[in-house]
Amino acid sequence: MSTAQFLAIPSYFPPGALWRRMEKGFPLVRVAVINPDNGPGRTVDIDYLAQVRQSQKAGLLVVGYVSMQYGSRDAAVVASEIDKYHAWYGVDGIFFDEVSSNASYQAYYAAFNMAVKKRDPAALTILNPGTVPDECYMSISDIMVTFEGPLGTYLSDYEPAAWLRRYPPERFWHLIYAAPTSLMASRAIALSKQRGAGWIFVTPVGLPNPWQRLPSNSYWANELALVQQAGE
Repeated sequence: MSTAQFLAIPSYFPPGALWRRMEKGFPLVRVAVINPDNGPGRTVDIDYLAQVRQSQKAGLLVVGYVSMQYGSRDAAVVASEIDKYHAWYGVDGIFFDEVSSNASYQAYYAAFNMAVKKRDPAALTILNPGTVPDECYMSISDIMVTFEGPLGTYLSDYEPAAWLRRYPPERFWHLIYAAPTSLMASRAIALSKQRGAGWIFVTPVGLPNPWQRLPSNSYWANELALVQQAGE
């Protein structure tokens, strides 16, 4: 039996039309990431606040972006950013970016997972090492980004670990950029399905910021259709 697959999007673009396009993609689009200023910013942004409320009303889970700088950030600063996202925007969880894959940092990240869950046991903790990490991280996350990179790397250099198969697809998210055509996106989505990713996003946009916008309307419509087919 085929397993459902959904879109989760690192939506690092301002409130407005692109967010409305994501909302129209629900229920295939399930998770979006709010990132006002490489984090929550210094003060609440009323436009982002309105957008979060609207997107949640449309059915999306909206999580707040927090950079971890691979374990080098001061724990008090990270905790403060988690608090701001919840207090200012009422987010549904936290997306921790730039996460180390090394087991030695497990306790460091575990404390932040606990901080998220203490506020709301149902809130999502998403960790993004961008590669397959040590398995110990599965106990302190709901969703793990086990790949973030260009399509070429995904096709040729992705190396799954045997332990990944012990977990259901909804625990894993693949982020693939620089896939310039819908045909290439189709190949990437098919591969992500085979590789056990329950969450996916593919874009033709490349570096320096692949997540600055959504794909064109036609590419986007095709991606929605492909993800829907993956779950049928």
